[in-house]
Amino acid sequence: MKSPREPIAEKQKLSIEEFIKKERALSDIEIRETIVRFLLFAYGFSILATFGLFYLKGLGLISLSESLMNWLGGAILGELAGLFALVIRGMFRGE
Repeated sequence: MKSPREPIAEKQKLSIEEFIKKERALSDIEIRETIVRFLLFAYGFSILATFGLFYLKGLGLISLSESLMNWLGGAILGELAGLFALVIRGMFRGE
């Protein structure tokens, strides 16, 4: 992904305070993007692993108790509801 930072030759003449504010905002955005990428990767991996367990259980290759399978199903629904709430809150938050 292209960095939002401009080359030095294209930068406008900014005061030191404006430059610091701009760089801090860009740095905060980069940090947030890194955190979101990591969390989405970890979330996707956990969902795929859980569905993999369901698939292997369905094929009879592993044996897990029904209560564990019910718990895993409930955990997936909880994760999806939490993700949905975060997305909706982020989209409709007044800034």
